[in-house]
Amino acid sequence: MALVVLYGVVMLRITVESDTDGSVVRLAGRLAGDFLEEARRVCFTDKPHLLIDASELQSADADGVTFLATILDGGGRWKAYRSTSRCASVL
Repeated sequence: MALVVLYGVVMLRITVESDTDGSVVRLAGRLAGDFLEEARRVCFTDKPHLLIDASELQSADADGVTFLATILDGGGRWKAYRSTSRCASVL
């Protein structure tokens, strides 16, 4: 699990669960700016059958949306029960 904290406030929480069927990366908070680098590192580290769970993602800037689109274009899957309008545009 990766946790990015700024001044005592959680900006982005990244949780990874892997098994023989693939990996689930859960994103919670804000996918933007400097916090995006950790998400890239986690998601682009040889994870076959990647599922992004964005049900707790609150917002994403333009780079965050591009990042999510890149994952989907590369064969990743998306799970979001509550998505922001910016994130939903990737779907």
